[in-house]
Amino acid sequence: MDSADVPFCSDRCRLLDLGKWASGDYRITSPILDPDLLEDLEREQTKPRVN
Repeated sequence: MDSADVPFCSDRCRLLDLGKWASGDYRITSPILDPDLLEDLEREQTKPRVN
C-alpha cells in the first residue's frame, strides 16, 4: 500500500482519528509501570528544549 494515508485507508479516516484524539474521545488510561520507561520519560522532560 503506497498511500500517504497509511496506516489509514483514507485522508478522511486519518482526520477522524486525529479528531477523536484531540477531543479526548481516545486516551491512554493505563499508568506506566515500567521503571526503565519512566526513567527515560523523566529524562526527556528535564532536557532543555532547543528552539
